[in-house]
Amino acid sequence: MIAYFVHDPRKKQDTIYLPDLGCFVPVDKAAMARFISVKPDFASWTGMACAYVKPEEFGSVVATRDDQGDVCIAHQDLWRERMFAHLGSPMERPQ
Repeated sequence: MIAYFVHDPRKKQDTIYLPDLGCFVPVDKAAMARFISVKPDFASWTGMACAYVKPEEFGSVVATRDDQGDVCIAHQDLWRERMFAHLGSPMERPQ
């Protein structure tokens, strides 16, 4: 199952869109952590119901992820910016 990490610069929000489930999840720290986790198990995610649309309806596709694979980054600089926005800088984390 594929998931799309999408950024809307006008609304200043990020969304994870799961077309196979017909839902989307607004991104916060917990959602970002689940998206990048070793086994995200998207089939068990719940979110806000939506019609099947193109991922671009939510904004710019920054990254995609399959349950069984790694994060595929489409826009490296924007991905880094969004990671810092949700998870903070790795340099700021306690050791």
